[in-house]
Amino acid sequence: MKIQAVLALALVASTAACTAPESTATGDAEPRPVASSAPQPTAAPAAEGRANTADSLGAWEGTGVASDASGKELGGFTVALVRRSVGPQKTRTEGKVTLEGGRVVEFWQETEGGGARGYRLVSNNGQGGGRCFDNGLCQTYEERAGGQAFATTIVRDGDRMRLLVTELDKGQAVRFMHQTLTKKP
Repeated sequence: MKIQAVLALALVASTAACTAPESTATGDAEPRPVASSAPQPTAAPAAEGRANTADSLGAWEGTGVASDASGKELGGFTVALVRRSVGPQKTRTEGKVTLEGGRVVEFWQETEGGGARGYRLVSNNGQGGGRCFDNGLCQTYEERAGGQAFATTIVRDGDRMRLLVTELDKGQAVRFMHQTLTKKP
């Protein structure tokens, strides 16, 4: 899979984490999978009924596929990441995405906060925030310069996480990346 822009996510989600690709000033239409590292709910949510940024710590691995807005598959990728606590209500995700052609792109993402007010996120490619709900569902949004953004929906079922990343260009969906991650023992 040919890529002119460097990936971010972020999974875990750098999330799982959210990471985003480098600049798309070239206007290319090639896939740029985004790994996500947003906070993920656990089987037993936090006391107030919502996930918090300490949920889903540990190592995660999985695979994904990128497609364009019409649904045409653009290529697959693998994701490997580790989420760890770096302070009160603060996590850091570090990982890598490996494209079909063997190219490896590293990413990082930090989240801070949680609960009913949501959390802030900063990555090597942008910033934004998100919120988790009491049904194993989280949503993140990360912006980059030039009108590029990534909206990520994360569903957590025990030691399995499913993500759908929507890449936006000036508010229009241009690419989708769906991924499934499994927690490593």
